[in-house]
Amino acid sequence: MELWHAIVASIILLAINPSTLAVVLLKRIFPVTLLIFFILPHFEVLILFIILDVLELFCALYSLL
Repeated sequence: MELWHAIVASIILLAINPSTLAVVLLKRIFPVTLLIFFILPHFEVLILFIILDVLELFCALYSLL
């Protein structure tokens, strides 16, 4: 579920502004999060995706200004 949420958030953010920092971060971090998803427990993965979503939200709001 968290993985799906991160994918949807990145698609929405890409539609808003393709050059935003969060998209670049997500492209670099996303394969690592897939790897971590199989290593870390479920709770820590949830926290990681929440942090990514907060970063995306701030970058999207900043790009709208």
